[in-house]
Amino acid sequence: LQKEFNEEEVNKLLAVYELNEAKKMMRLMSTGDDQFIQNFLNSSNRLKDFNQEFNLLNRPF
Repeated sequence: LQKEFNEEEVNKLLAVYELNEAKKMMRLMSTGDDQFIQNFLNSSNRLKDFNQEFNLLNRPF
């Protein structure tokens, strides 16, 4: 199954995702659990990697 993604849709999804992640981060920081916070930051970096790859795949040539 192949779906055309338009950039606007993806940006909206990423914005919602990042907002939710930021809320989670605020909750985590209030627990003071360093390992938990580190795991969270690592998963955030994976999102950035995904985003960069997505942009590379979809750039106009």
